[in-house]
Amino acid sequence: MSKSIVFSGICIIILLSIFNASADVSFTNDIDISDKAINLIITENYTGEDAKVFKKDFDIDNNSVIVDSEMDVFRSDFLDHRANQFLEYIILDDDHSLLTLESIEMEFENVEGELDNSNMSITTMVSYGFASSASNMSLSSGDRSIWILGHPSINNIKISLPQNIELESHAGIDNITQSSNGGRIVLEGSSGIRSFMVDEKPTFEYAVFLETSEQSFYEKAYFIPLLVLVELLLALTGYYIINKNKIK
Repeated sequence: MSKSIVFSGICIIILLSIFNASADVSFTNDIDISDKAINLIITENYTGEDAKVFKKDFDIDNNSVIVDSEMDVFRSDFLDHRANQFLEYIILDDDHSLLTLESIEMEFENVEGELDNSNMSITTMVSYGFASSASNMSLSSGDRSIWILGHPSINNIKISLPQNIELESHAGIDNITQSSNGGRIVLEGSSGIRSFMVDEKPTFEYAVFLETSEQSFYEKAYFIPLLVLVELLLALTGYYIINKNKIK
C-alpha cells in the first residue's frame, strides 16, 4: 500500500469523523465486485437527537419542515460537490486511476416532514467502471489487490468477490465470516483496523485490504463435469475398440 493511499484514507476518515462527530450513526456497506464492474451500496442510519441535527442540513428555509424540493437540493449539492470522494473509497492494485464513476444515486427515508428526532436513513448507490486505460482488465484474472475505505461506524460490511478467484489474504474486517454463493466468495463482518508497515514503521487505518489470485484450472466449477465427460468418452472409446476387435 502506497503512502498516497494511506494519506488519502486518513484524510477521508477525518472528514467522515468531522461530518459525523456528534451523530449516533451506523453504516451498512454492501460491495458487489464482478469481473468488469463494482457496485457499492452505503446505508447510513441516524437516530434520536442526532437524526434531528442531521435533518437541519435539509431545512434550507429554516421553517422546521422539510419538503421534497429541499431533499432534491441536498442531493444535487452532494452529487455536484462531493461525488468524487467515492473515487477514494475503493482502490484497485494500488492505483487510483483504474476506476471511474458510472453513476451515483441517493435515496432518503423518513426525512421529509417535520424536523424532529425520528429515525432517518440515507442510502447511496455507486456504480464503478474501468477507466479506458484499464478497459481490458479483468478482476477474475491475475493477482489483484482491493482496498476499501473503512469507518468505525460500519457495523456491517458485505463483500461479494468475482467468480473463479482465490482469496489469498484479508485484513480490516472484524468478526469475519466467509461463505460461498453461486461460486463467489462472500465476506461479512464489521469494519476493523488494518495494520501494516510503511518505511519499517507500523501504520494503522480503518480499511479493508484484500489480495486475490486467479483460480487454478482444476478448481474451476466446470472442471469436475469436464473430467467426467472426458472419462466417459474414454470409456466409450475403449468399449468401441474392444467390440470392434471381437468382431474381427
